Amino acid sequence: MMPARIPSARVSPSGSGSALVPLFVLLLTGGCDPVTTSAGTSLAEVEVVDPSVVRTVEYQPPSPRAGEPPEETSLLLEEVACLHTDPPECRVRDQIRAMVHNQGAAPLHILSYCSQRVERFALGVWNAMNSGTCIIAGHVPPPLEITPGESAQVEVPVRGLEPDRYRVNLDVRDHSGLLPERMRLSDPFDLEPFPDGYTPFACPTGNEADRATRLAEEQLANARQGAPVRGGIRHRLLLEHRIPGFGGIFLDPDPDTVVILTEEARAAGADTLVHRVLSPGVEIRTGRFSYSEMLGWRLVFAEYARRLPGTNSLGIHEVRNAVTIGAGSLLTRTRLECIASGIGMPEGMLHVEENY
Repeated sequence: MMPARIPSARVSPSGSGSALVPLFVLLLTGGCDPVTTSAGTSLAEVEVVDPSVVRTVEYQPPSPRAGEPPEETSLLLEEVACLHTDPPECRVRDQIRAMVHNQGAAPLHILSYCSQRVERFALGVWNAMNSGTCIIAGHVPPPLEITPGESAQVEVPVRGLEPDRYRVNLDVRDHSGLLPERMRLSDPFDLEPFPDGYTPFACPTGNEADRATRLAEEQLANARQGAPVRGGIRHRLLLEHRIPGFGGIFLDPDPDTVVILTEEARAAGADTLVHRVLSPGVEIRTGRFSYSEMLGWRLVFAEYARRLPGTNSLGIHEVRNAVTIGAGSLLTRTRLECIASGIGMPEGMLHVEENY
């Protein structure tokens, strides 16, 4: 999966002055002289796609107990939300993305178990920020192959990045070995990392059940007293006031009127109230949540969901007897479900509509 672009970091090309500009794809090329080998002519071009820092959330599983196999580590590249654990077991890594274009006639390879170098310009010289070493332990992944005319993306880890001038020095090889450095270097670029206080998305951990209940009770009282109702329909709340456990009303395709009651309400004889208040011909179905309960959670959930891009149509779906919201991507859907779990939303109350 491709990491989601995070527009908080900014960059300006070398020589463009001190002003920092919004991110766009920036072409940074190494040398252009071909190298002829027995396998053909090798020519690489390095392009830093987004010399901003790409923020990655890495899940760190707990240390295994004696005699147990270690849990597989999963990298959550901002395409999925940080796993909800108590306490959260995640750490943040910052990376720079670069693209390698094979413009020659021979295949190129990048050793995935070798760390790619980031170099910083200071006191008139370029200094490596990391070792660029190759560590082989356990299973060795195959090299990343780039066929002639193709390109591949590489993510270069960095630590403690500060605003300054940088370049990337990639481990690009052909059949005869490492390519000349002039082909593996990007042009310099000026980079400003994430501002202070930036944090990646993480699941909330505070249980909001009490606040959701309080909001539900407030909206029921507002409906009875004629005060404004937040995020719901006054008529529905007035019905719940008269029919405890009321969870919604709608027309099915027949069309017949259908009323949703919670299982507890039906056990207490609320069916009789429905027929008395509405009509003897009303069909009654069993749901899990009352209307005010869904409304209270909708109000709480909205405070978290509105911070996420790609969401729409938050509301109460009476047919589903659920709070519904639209998600424009798998990333957004996963984060919404993570929020619901983190704030203690009852299981099954949230329904995410896929709009992607």
